[in-house]
Amino acid sequence: SGTGNKESDKKPKEDRTGSSGTGNKESDKKPKEDRTRSGRTGNKESDKKPKEPKCKEVTIESINLQPKEIQLDGKVVSIKVSKQISIIPCTSGLTFGSNDNKVFALLGCRGVFSVCIQEKEAPEPSSNAKCNPPFSNVYGYCVIVERDAERTYSDSEARCSEYGGQLLDLENVVFSAAGIKDFEKLKGRKYFIKGGSFDNSFVSEIAERFKIPVADCHSALKRFSNKATVSDLNRPSALASLCPILDFKETNSVQLVNCQEKYGAICVESPKEDGDWTPFINSNKADKDGDDENLSNIAKSVAKGILTGIKLCKNPLAVKCRAVGTQTYYDKSNTNGLKLDRACDKNGIKCSNKKQDKGVTCPDFEIQFLCPKQTLKDCAVDSVRRECEQQRKECVMSPLGAVCVKKQKERTGKEVIGTDECTINSQTYQVFECESKGDPHYTTPDGSRIDFQGTCTYNLISTCNGYEGTADFPEFSVWSSNQKNDPSDKVSITKAFFFILAGFKYFFGENGNFSIDGLGRNPIEFADDQIEIDAQPKGNTFLFTIRTKHCITIRWDNRQGLSVLIPESYKNSVCGICGNFDGDPTNDLTIPGSNKIVTEDVLGRYHMVAGESGNGCVDVTNIPKACSPEDQKKFSALDACGHLNPDINDNFASKVLTGCGGESKKKNKNRLANIFNNCVRDHCWLANFTAIGRCHALESAIEEVSRTLALNDPKLDDLWRKSSGCDKDAEVLCGGRENTVYSSSYLQHCQDSCAERTKSVTCRDLERRSGCVCKEGYLLDAKLNCVPEIECDKSCVALSEKGERIQLQDGETVVKEPCRKTLTCKKGVLEETKLTQCSANAECVNNGKTCACKAGFQGNGYECNSLINCRKGYKASGTKCLKLSLEKATWQTAAVSCGADGAQLARYDSDLDLPIGEFLESAVQEYIQSTGTSRSIPCREKSSCNAPKNQNIASIRCKDTKFVKDCEGKLQISSDRTKFTVGVGCKATDFIVETVDSKNFISRQSISAWIGGNTNVLAPNKRSRNKAACNVDAPRLVDIKNIQNSFGCFQATKNLDGLVINPNPNCDELLPYICEY
Repeated sequence: SGTGNKESDKKPKEDRTGSSGTGNKESDKKPKEDRTRSGRTGNKESDKKPKEPKCKEVTIESINLQPKEIQLDGKVVSIKVSKQISIIPCTSGLTFGSNDNKVFALLGCRGVFSVCIQEKEAPEPSSNAKCNPPFSNVYGYCVIVERDAERTYSDSEARCSEYGGQLLDLENVVFSAAGIKDFEKLKGRKYFIKGGSFDNSFVSEIAERFKIPVADCHSALKRFSNKATVSDLNRPSALASLCPILDFKETNSVQLVNCQEKYGAICVESPKEDGDWTPFINSNKADKDGDDENLSNIAKSVAKGILTGIKLCKNPLAVKCRAVGTQTYYDKSNTNGLKLDRACDKNGIKCSNKKQDKGVTCPDFEIQFLCPKQTLKDCAVDSVRRECEQQRKECVMSPLGAVCVKKQKERTGKEVIGTDECTINSQTYQVFECESKGDPHYTTPDGSRIDFQGTCTYNLISTCNGYEGTADFPEFSVWSSNQKNDPSDKVSITKAFFFILAGFKYFFGENGNFSIDGLGRNPIEFADDQIEIDAQPKGNTFLFTIRTKHCITIRWDNRQGLSVLIPESYKNSVCGICGNFDGDPTNDLTIPGSNKIVTEDVLGRYHMVAGESGNGCVDVTNIPKACSPEDQKKFSALDACGHLNPDINDNFASKVLTGCGGESKKKNKNRLANIFNNCVRDHCWLANFTAIGRCHALESAIEEVSRTLALNDPKLDDLWRKSSGCDKDAEVLCGGRENTVYSSSYLQHCQDSCAERTKSVTCRDLERRSGCVCKEGYLLDAKLNCVPEIECDKSCVALSEKGERIQLQDGETVVKEPCRKTLTCKKGVLEETKLTQCSANAECVNNGKTCACKAGFQGNGYECNSLINCRKGYKASGTKCLKLSLEKATWQTAAVSCGADGAQLARYDSDLDLPIGEFLESAVQEYIQSTGTSRSIPCREKSSCNAPKNQNIASIRCKDTKFVKDCEGKLQISSDRTKFTVGVGCKATDFIVETVDSKNFISRQSISAWIGGNTNVLAPNKRSRNKAACNVDAPRLVDIKNIQNSFGCFQATKNLDGLVINPNPNCDELLPYICEY
């Protein structure tokens, strides 16, 4: 069907991306249509001109005198013989011909034919176009707007590809400054895009800014098209490190920025007519069981060298399946009488002989994939290779494109247990470990050891001391929750932890329990813009490795072992039970703001996290007595903890200390001695530890030491297990899990799952561990069970616009947006459900599933009525009564006026005061509407109608009440409030529109009012000038760090971005004010 490699396929196209003309033709002088501003309108005749027919040379023949058809991507307009091959002459109409988009040969005809086809035109944008989830129709295009994402250009491209799309192409853009005036979702942000051609004014502007010729600028920008070659991408240019964005925050135009900066992205669904088909592939012959051809198996065969010369893509746009020989096509709509397990969907076709009718057998299938045209991902491209080098990784070609491979770590002898290295933007940092293991024993990044007992939640390690985070090294917190594992235990162990990063609160509990801000998620293959999780089966539980882009790595064994690795950039900027990370292990038992050494109990009590500790938790318990001499000797033997003893000549301990010298040998010996002593204490203090925890504890300790010291000896695992009696433990037997096998050495990061079926092909992580892996043909599902690959077709992978990648089991439902949207997986198909919106006086509870009225209100959560009766002039808001006085006054006068009215200036001290923003907005709107005029304006379905000149729309409703229900949610006011749109389904023709004078409306879009708080009188943490007027302390919900150098009186400002509370240095300014009682 045409390969695109023959000379006849290579007719040169007009160069639209180079200089604007050749100088030889008059047509060169005609200005090009500005497609980057107007986008495709679908209204101009010039938009509708069909493309010239494209001609290819195609070899067709009949097989055993039976017709053979070849399907082409377009309508055949002509066909003629180029070269006769068969003895039987090929005669038009008798032995060869065409039918729509197919050409055929029959009666023994064989030859090379010149076939000209009319390629399919890309469909015009349609407001009724159906988009595949999670894409949605915007101005006739299927798009996803990742407004809140923060990714580099390369990461944005990869994300769009995961959706089954690509970055928005400027050649089709409708999102110009004019085009988005009614699309609020885009405003105030910047978005990465791509494009094969840019308008001349933009190119000229860039060329002038960087002092390069316009022709060179055109060539440099060509690299953002899907047609760019390696030479295009590697061409030296002053623009080489820059990528295009649509800037709707500052300039409302296209801009070039550093490709490593992080912005949102606009993804568009990849059109099927804009892809390239792979050749048909047959990875294996049909056997007695049947045949199974799928992308995962084919990719693995290519990786092993079994199949060669094949390029694949991770997310094909479409699949074609046919039988070898007869070339009969199969799909869901036409199975040709076969009962297929997978009917040419989910990137494969599978047929089982045992499921067919008597006498029917499965044919040998071949399959081809439609891959989207995307920016070339090849290690020959300088920018792709540099991206790997910036991570200190090597660029390696996989069957699915270029991947960055972690280099094998070789032991130098300078490694120290509990330390490692990581790289951000080509800069390498040393990493140190904060660890909580066993009952629990804490080891700080500085190397000191702390034993602390308590059954509450504690700050393990968090940024503090006024640390201000950066993009690479943000603020973070890790809180550990301790409980007794057994009622008879004398000590507690870590049973769960919280990880707070970039405003998100991640919770990890036992048995794979995982949530984000209270919303439950499956941890397997979870990723968002902050973290990604690797899950490795370990016995009857799992080891989670939580990786971030900030050199922070957390390992959690779902039992009692938690380690946090942080880079040296955080030195002197953290505090918690894991100390202060200042390089001095002797002062870790100090609390912030003091140099005095305290006891472990005092340290633990200081770092207890209020509000997260369960009822009845005990902040401090007594540490049990030391092990008896008999127990010390018993548990120091090789079948208990002896392998960790640095003072005996054991095969593991000696390997740790051999090969390192000087200071590193001393540190490793001390660290190993601590690990050994902790192991002995756990045996003494924890009930049933010998029976159920011993082998797991040994495995965890030995693997962590081996990882940090680069002890790459695959025989080591077998040696210690046999001598300690752990060779038949639950760890090795995989806890009885079905379809799993134990491996003493495998690539832990690279196990295939239902969410990532080709992960072992693209992943080359060389961090080896022991553990359980799925048998051949089985994959990890969302609940961490190993299931047949075909079962994965029933599961789903959801990608959210917040950056989340979530795996769901068949029939499972998760909350996408709290109390707004849920996602349900039904036999491999995701269904989104919109929930009834909560009342403005309600809050979302029950992990985002239900609404509940706030304090001071009663109702079902969807309708909440105030329980408070306020006196005249005041309005109920939560548990208080508020009044906005529009009579302007100084702060002091406002405070006195409120007091004289039996009230005070409104406070902003707790969650109960959050409704002040809603109150201020509603009060302003009520005032605006009080100055407005009601008028009747006719308008019809699918129409936009204007307000009178110099008037802004405050509200709109149907004049005839019988249309209220049908028109609910279908009346939209434009962002500038000068017109309104009647959506599809609203049959009303007359509307009551409340309008106000534009000047009055605009002046009230932002309003500031005095509230309680005066740091002229009471500075943060200290009084000044001996004054203490009423209501003077700073609002307690305000971050003191943001106002510690600011003095003034507090005001609440309501603008388009929300509510802002800050001090106004001019307390004598005349402003409205809010009273409360």
